[in-house]
Amino acid sequence: MVMDGRFDDWRREPQARDPAGDATGAFDLRAVTATSRGSSLFLRVRLDEARALHVGPKEQGTLRLDLSVEGRGQIQIDPRKQAFLALAGGRARRGWRRLRYRALPTHAARTFELRVDLGAIDAGRGDTVRVRFGGSDRLDDPLALALRRKRDAYPSRSAQRPAGADLRVASYHTGGALSEGLFIDTLGHLLTAVRADVYCFQGEPGVAHGSVRRTLAKALKWSAASWHIAVNGGCVIATRHPMTPVDAENRAYAAGRVEIGRRSVLVATPRLEPGGFKGSPEDRRRIEQARGIRRSVAAHPQRAAVVAGNWALVGSARPLETLTEPDGPGLARARPLHLTRRSAITWRPASGEIPPRKVDYVLYDDARLRLLRRFVLDSSRLPKKQRARLGLVVTDSLTVSDHLMLVTDLAFREKAEAK
Repeated sequence: MVMDGRFDDWRREPQARDPAGDATGAFDLRAVTATSRGSSLFLRVRLDEARALHVGPKEQGTLRLDLSVEGRGQIQIDPRKQAFLALAGGRARRGWRRLRYRALPTHAARTFELRVDLGAIDAGRGDTVRVRFGGSDRLDDPLALALRRKRDAYPSRSAQRPAGADLRVASYHTGGALSEGLFIDTLGHLLTAVRADVYCFQGEPGVAHGSVRRTLAKALKWSAASWHIAVNGGCVIATRHPMTPVDAENRAYAAGRVEIGRRSVLVATPRLEPGGFKGSPEDRRRIEQARGIRRSVAAHPQRAAVVAGNWALVGSARPLETLTEPDGPGLARARPLHLTRRSAITWRPASGEIPPRKVDYVLYDDARLRLLRRFVLDSSRLPKKQRARLGLVVTDSLTVSDHLMLVTDLAFREKAEAK
């Protein structure tokens, strides 16, 4: 199973259905599908209308998930509050990490996929889990699933630049490391490991061109003068290729025209307004900020475009849709996954009080660019030999930021098709 919020690997029909209009809160449950791999339970949950599982106004209520395995224990998950598990022996614990909980998409949607590791209550193959819901809505009868399937094998994929790639873009929310010159060695490991043509950084308020050049020169051992920099708000684009900065319409993104040989690519990197929920002031600001990026892309119709950064999508999906809709730029989503796990998570909170999320996205012009490779880099999850080949240590991705780096390899389509 792939935890990416796409659902194309779900082939089973819903095992439980629920009528519309019977909810006591905003979450009106319509259908639930369950499957397992090893000790992991996977659920596909469909609602009557788009909601965000984890954030929203208090009056919406919540959709609670209650799991029980006879002789093992119970798990209760309230996405708007916390996760609790109780073992059969009477021990009770709290926290998302123990459950290896994932739910995607992070933004508001009608359909979600969730993963819970029942190994947290010592359950596994041969056990039967009973699935119930509470809060806003519930199923008439619990859904029972026998845990019979083996865990999927998922060998590590390559992080090397593929043959034929014209452009490698790396996006990383560095959270002040560039402007303050923090974690130089660790940053150097990560940036050197991917050797991108263009680096997109976010979370650098008040950063100046000079400090970016100095930090990159120390981290990558290249002359500070060799870097071309575009800065706006807390967003930075850095490349050793010729680049002309592009004026942005707001402070939520930086943009530049990067020359790759005889071709030119418009690159934009956003750090949209954080916080809020669907329909909140923060959500409306994100939508307006994304419209500014859309207009910047539309102003360069003869150039391929790549937009990579931190979209902070905890409310509606409208900021993304603004750039992916056919009547707009019509950009495609790169959808990177971890190299060693079938997961699209890009942000892991420093504390266990909030579950991991996917808030970083890469969009590209698939009419002019062909996607060759994309991945999320997490040094802590790589096999030892692969980590050594990339020059990484296990803690690199845990040190600089709570975000993970996204890497995308692209080829100009006319060249790719000619081959």
